[in-house]
Formats: sequence, structure tokens, C-alpha cells
Amino acid sequence: MPSFTSNSNSRIPEAPQWRMMALSMFILFLLLAGFESYFRSRGFEPSIPDSEVLWAYHRARAADDNGKQKIAVIGTSRAQNGLDPKVIESELNGDVIFLPLFASSPYEALWDLLNDDRFKGTIICDMLPGYLLPDAMPGHIGEKVSHYHNEYEKSTLRRLYTRFILHPSLSINANLVILHPSFNVGTMAQCLIGTKSWDSLFAVKMNRSRYRPGSISIGL
Repeated sequence: MPSFTSNSNSRIPEAPQWRMMALSMFILFLLLAGFESYFRSRGFEPSIPDSEVLWAYHRARAADDNGKQKIAVIGTSRAQNGLDPKVIESELNGDVIFLPLFASSPYEALWDLLNDDRFKGTIICDMLPGYLLPDAMPGHIGEKVSHYHNEYEKSTLRRLYTRFILHPSLSINANLVILHPSFNVGTMAQCLIGTKSWDSLFAVKMNRSRYRPGSISIGL
């Protein structure tokens, strides 16, 4: 008598692979939409990430002769947080360019602008008292200034990347809270277990001009 064996798994109908993928994407979409809705209900706002490429883009604007008076804002993060470019633009009637360097001396950007014959405008410099000491003078060029001269100005591909890839991606960042640079798996886990607050995570945002306005409405 011939023997017959059967695999029980063969009798289970398999769902098409595309349906499983679609279901997974739908669940992920619902999860992200839930986070986005929750964050916005708490008053959190979108932010974009800072980078050498973004700084170089604005630095190139300082050298662009478009007929407008240039007002370059340089300094530390205090200038980036405390000076509103729209207010400066309305009061001084010029094209405001934000070039503060986070946690860095303002001398790098200052010397860079002063040595550029193409820049014709006004410089607003935020200066901490400690930077007035002789030992505070930088002995090297910082990463953002170096990137501008060594890569951005000399590379057509880098400028095309900024125009056609970076700017569209920043438009997405500027409209979604869940793409905030401070929001990732690690910080989310810290917030969920209570070692970090959501308010501190989203307290500072940055827009495309590199201005970092603080929000006093968070958590209200």
C-alpha cells in the first residue's frame, strides 16, 4: 500500500507578497501619522537639520550680486536664536544672510567675509567676551567655511545637489514634525521611559534661513 505524507504548511493559503507589504506600509503610515498628530497637538513645530551644505548655500548668497544690500549675521548660536531675520530685513531693508557657527568662534566667518571682494554689505557680529582675548583667535578654518571654499564653490555637482536634492528635501522637513533632527529612535525611547521630556526635544527649531526661533507655546 503506497504511503502518503502531507505537509500541513502546504494547505495554508499564502497571501500575496504585495498585500503583506501594502499592509505593513499602511500600519507604518498610521503609526507615523499618529505621532505627527500628537506632536502637533502639543504645539511642536517642524525643523530642518543644519549642515555644511546648507551653510555653504547661504554663504554663496553673500557673494551673489543681485542688486540687494547684503546683511550678514555671524556669531555663535546666540545670534542664531536671538536675531529674527524678518525683523532685521524690515528695519534695514536688505537681504539677510544667517551665517552663525554653532559652538564656534565668529572669527572664521568674519575673516572669510572680509577677505571676499564679492561681499559688499553690512556685518552684524555676535561676540562673547571670551572671544575678545588674544588666545581666542582661531588657528584653523572651521568645517563649514572649509566646505564652502573647497567643495561647494569648486563643484558644480555639489551646487546642483543643493538645488535639486537638498532644497526639495528641506521642504519636506519643514512640513513634518516627525522629521525633526532631534527625533530618532534613541531620543524617542528616552522620552517614552521618562528620562527626557518631549518639550526639551522639540524646544528649538530651525527654518531654511538657519534662524532658530525658540517656541514659548510648547507644552501649553
